[in-house]
Amino acid sequence: MGRLTLPRFAPMQVKTGTPNPLLTFLAGSFAEQIASLWPSPHEAFLTLPTARRHACAMVLAGLCPGAPFEPKRLAVWLSHERDSAIADAFTDGEPSHGFMKMLSRMGEIVWEANDYRHFMALFLDPNANRVLRHMSEITPKTFSPLASLPQPLRQAGVLQFIQNDQAARDLALAHDAVLRHRPRQDAVDRITRWTRAKSQKSLFSKAAEDVYPDVFDTPTAPPDLPPPFGVVRSRGALKALALEFSNCLRDYIECVSRGHMAVYAWRGNVKAAVALTRGVGGWRLAEAEGDKNSPLDETTLKDIVQTVRSVGVFTGPSMCTLSRRLNEHAEDRCYDIIGDTYSDQLELGDLWS
Repeated sequence: MGRLTLPRFAPMQVKTGTPNPLLTFLAGSFAEQIASLWPSPHEAFLTLPTARRHACAMVLAGLCPGAPFEPKRLAVWLSHERDSAIADAFTDGEPSHGFMKMLSRMGEIVWEANDYRHFMALFLDPNANRVLRHMSEITPKTFSPLASLPQPLRQAGVLQFIQNDQAARDLALAHDAVLRHRPRQDAVDRITRWTRAKSQKSLFSKAAEDVYPDVFDTPTAPPDLPPPFGVVRSRGALKALALEFSNCLRDYIECVSRGHMAVYAWRGNVKAAVALTRGVGGWRLAEAEGDKNSPLDETTLKDIVQTVRSVGVFTGPSMCTLSRRLNEHAEDRCYDIIGDTYSDQLELGDLWS
């Protein structure tokens, strides 16, 4: 859900109390703070309308710039203030129409803070807001596909054809790819065409087609990467790197010599063998591993990604893989599930394992 711009306020500092089992069940990670605001048996909190209980958790998560700062005043404010005033305090001058009604459809169980941040980002997005207000139930699961989509695609006409989170993520990747390798206005026109699709098949088929450019790319030389990258320029150097890292790099001599792959040694605090492949849309980060194909820690991966992206290398699936998945989504038969970790989202291929 990294593409959301999340509101950032300091969480409210409230002393903790001892919650009873019912409050612990309903309020989760906020239970001890709520127990301090409404001491045992917590009846004044438990009898609040659903919307106000969620509003309380959101205040404690630091998502309400207009809430009273003092805990004693906060409890009174949440219990007795008008719905419209509470809503206005959350939106800080932005239109708050429908805010409390949405909170009333969030279910009885209090969410985690990050889920509330995602919700607020969507509420403040005009396109997403129009979709949210028509949802009969609003939960992290129901709005997760909406949160994965970029702003132009957060529309009910698109969401009705999104069958799961992976489909939403792949459509978002297609959106980014089209923007990356097409002229700006052409890219916008293509994406607008997707929003007018009349069926799931039409939506994903159009996206699968548009990730490929209309004019074939002219092959480009591998990028020059700054230290601690070192490029491999000869067969001997490739064999030496394969021996150093105990991997199968030597099997890719033809790919490298034909200009389809570029291989680098990363010699930072952790050393890594890195491969870029040339395909639709330019050069892509295809692999980054340590000795004996060991996975790299997230910090090292982020350093590598930041450097390659700075010279125009893209990350994520190849356009061939993405187009295949989009066509499978069109037929409702895509079974690829990509994990949520940073490493998973890079979709690095095991080129020499």
